[in-house]
Amino acid sequence: MSPELTSFQRSIQFAGLKTFTSRDSVYQENTVPWSLSYDASPALLLIPDSISQLQTAIRNLYATSLDFTVRGRGCGSASAKDVLISLSAPAFQNISLVSDTESEGPVIDVAAGCDWSAVDAFVEENLPGHAIVGARCPYVGVAGSTLTGGLSWLSHEFGLSSDPFNLLDVQIVLWDGSLVWARTHDPQLLWALRGGGGNFGVVSTLRFRARRHPGRVFAGIVFLPEESLREVSRAVARWTNEVQDEKMALHFFVMDANPDMALHGGSAVPSLVALPFDARGEVHGRSKEGFGWLFDIPGMKEGEGVNRPREMSLREVHEMQRGGQSTHGKGCSWLQAALVGEGPDGKLDDEFIVRCWEWYMMIVHDYPDLATGSFVLLEVMQRAAFTSAGDPSATGWPHGGKGRQHVLQLSTGCKPLEGPELTAMQDKALKLLGEAPARMSGKNKHPDGDFLPNFLLPNHGLGAIFGANWEKLRTVKSMYDPRARFETNFVFPPR
Repeated sequence: MSPELTSFQRSIQFAGLKTFTSRDSVYQENTVPWSLSYDASPALLLIPDSISQLQTAIRNLYATSLDFTVRGRGCGSASAKDVLISLSAPAFQNISLVSDTESEGPVIDVAAGCDWSAVDAFVEENLPGHAIVGARCPYVGVAGSTLTGGLSWLSHEFGLSSDPFNLLDVQIVLWDGSLVWARTHDPQLLWALRGGGGNFGVVSTLRFRARRHPGRVFAGIVFLPEESLREVSRAVARWTNEVQDEKMALHFFVMDANPDMALHGGSAVPSLVALPFDARGEVHGRSKEGFGWLFDIPGMKEGEGVNRPREMSLREVHEMQRGGQSTHGKGCSWLQAALVGEGPDGKLDDEFIVRCWEWYMMIVHDYPDLATGSFVLLEVMQRAAFTSAGDPSATGWPHGGKGRQHVLQLSTGCKPLEGPELTAMQDKALKLLGEAPARMSGKNKHPDGDFLPNFLLPNHGLGAIFGANWEKLRTVKSMYDPRARFETNFVFPPR
């Protein structure tokens, strides 16, 4: 342990903060990132018991040269060589009702250590007939997903989690340890936090407005045979291009049917999987106006048990993704989310899904060492998802300027590696991922700025992704992080 790290440890222990090392039982569960490719094996783990302890830790850390970061639920790549702060204590798991008399919807405060399953449970119990525009995976952290945009099943109606009508305010610890609410402290800070990630301080609480929602939707898993690939591809394109109903959405996966087995040496089982979502209910969902075309595809097989297509609560829809949590910290992976679709209406061509399948099968056959954790996920979005905030300058991450776009999540991964082997594998993975969006769209090149900011890789250009807002974000960064010490998600260089 370096003299500076030893000195820091003594200073915070004097203030009552506990520190942990790899010898302690709580270390592993609080430090391992989603992908081991980003694991820096922190020398010290801090778990503050209160916001005041978090303030002390940030104030003391900022004055050092120690490498540090802050982690909410661990679904991202947060890690650091010297100090990792985990917001896993009960003080950072609270959810409270601020007001239930708002004419535009109830308001709740969510502590930064919560995941979205906790929000689902709170809303179900306390706010019937309402929902929060939150992530679709229950184990995803509220803070990290919101600060980088925030996609939701409800985005098709109400926009992103971070849009002004959904995210009302953010409480944040600044570099000097002061605690402020961004809206009253500086509206430009709140603007930057809407998609600008953890660049400006350490968020402790997020304030959301709940939206009116029936609470029950039609959803479920549908398996489709490879033999129907071209018919499926044409049908997905046709539905995407014709149906622009804010109550309906579709996720389409090309993936390993048993990724957990692949992590233990098994072979990939390539599969085509659809997840339809229809807030108009099951009758509509199975009709020709809904997803009747999907259920009519030859060889289609409906999921069973909790995955069976039926009417269910939003919480149950989210819980269908719970199985993905089993791969947390089990291997190395690289993930990006490209924005695709032709023209202002986000058109897809008939071969789009075919090319997604071909890319995945190329990984399985030509790069088997990268097949573990590989998948393609097309998220068909309705126009409101990216246009609800209005002008692209309304939020830190500019979105909506191109009209309707869809999200193309692409991942590839491998068994745990270290050192030169990991570097070589990452270079290979980044090359494959870099070529994939253009290949799947049938283009020579994918626009440099058409990526979501929550799954960024080392080869992505931040200036292009944040576009016309880039210089303003750098100015805000200079005001709130002049030494560029806050490095969660991605890093803006101060001006």
